[in-house]
Amino acid sequence: MLGANPKGRKLDKIGSDLVQLFGDTGLERQNQMDLNSPPHIAAWLKRLDFDAEEWRRKGWLRDLEETISISPMEIEVRGKRLLQFASDDPLCLNWDPRILESVGRSLTTLSPKRFGTGASPLVLAQSPELTQLESRLAQFTNAEKALVLNSEYDAGFAALSSLILPQDVVFASTTNHQSLIDGVQISGAKTHLFNDSKAGHLKSLLQLHRGSGVAAYIVVSSISRLEGRVASLEEIASLSEEYNAIPIVDESYALGLFGSRGNGIIDELQLRNRLPIQIGSLSHGIGCMGGFVSGPKPVVRQLVNHAKNWIDAVSMPLPQIIACQTAIDCAESMVEERVRLRARSTELRKALLSRGWSVPMGESHIIPICFSTSRLAFTMHERLRERGIYASPIRPPTVPEGQSLLRLCINIHHTEEHTKRLLDTLADIG
Repeated sequence: MLGANPKGRKLDKIGSDLVQLFGDTGLERQNQMDLNSPPHIAAWLKRLDFDAEEWRRKGWLRDLEETISISPMEIEVRGKRLLQFASDDPLCLNWDPRILESVGRSLTTLSPKRFGTGASPLVLAQSPELTQLESRLAQFTNAEKALVLNSEYDAGFAALSSLILPQDVVFASTTNHQSLIDGVQISGAKTHLFNDSKAGHLKSLLQLHRGSGVAAYIVVSSISRLEGRVASLEEIASLSEEYNAIPIVDESYALGLFGSRGNGIIDELQLRNRLPIQIGSLSHGIGCMGGFVSGPKPVVRQLVNHAKNWIDAVSMPLPQIIACQTAIDCAESMVEERVRLRARSTELRKALLSRGWSVPMGESHIIPICFSTSRLAFTMHERLRERGIYASPIRPPTVPEGQSLLRLCINIHHTEEHTKRLLDTLADIG
């Protein structure tokens, strides 16, 4: 008989059980889908509401908010103009007319005319433009070869998930980007975390655990993405040689700002031969979008054959490829700009410390003010916003539970007047 569906009755029972388990979360749903859904789907949606309510209670819940970028220093939110210290675009290449002009020219001169690539590089989309960008990145980072991926996350995840094997052992910094954390985790290798701000911690872990594993890796970010602290890459190079470990360095937050040509701290310290494998971002200091891995040819070959998130991804759109090439050229030439920015970053950090704010030591444009709870960080964010200043609150799980921070990022267009306004406003509301 039509409608007599034992499987349907079973699903109804499952749905009823889930409703009884999770009940009413108290959250008002933004749509009516659960009212018209089978009971098991409606109950599952309530479970998501339950999870969201728990995060709201802890002060962790995020909501997307539309912003309009007005200039490198200003945004508009809900009709109000705000001086922003949140965008991680230190050289403001995102606003550079040279890049916009190169993209405009590409849209009129590409032949045949097209925007996307239609496939992954292994299928048919290793275009001449992409090959040129990868050659440019290899030259930029003084490496044999480079591979471009669609995001910074893709680059970090691809490198570690394809290079590291389950029988290996990894020594990873606690401040690493989530892409590095996830790449190590999926590799299945045994992992030991070290605090790169604690002298001797990595060495003690290597002494205890280097005897395990077939190959060993030391994975570190040259600049921590939240604290802006510069890692001791000389120590990383020495320990990797002493304990026969393969060093992998994420330079995503150093590119553009450090190095004789803006090509990172490895170059600035002349450690390329000792730290040959680099992960990088084409956003942040390069001002575009994408990521890359550069190093010896066998490293790139391994990714081409084993990095599933690269193998299965459609290649970067052609105008974006051209924008990245132009942005690298621009970053290389901005010597005076990066010197001024690093000096202003140091001045602001010292000024915050002198006024009693909890600010870790560092040398980059990323300057965090640390708080003990997420509610304190978010309250400070809201008070600044009321006074016309926008700074991003960083809360768990991005940082460990019990920690939160207000992450300030300054760029080459922030003036002394802007930073003075920030400092005065903090003094007024602190």
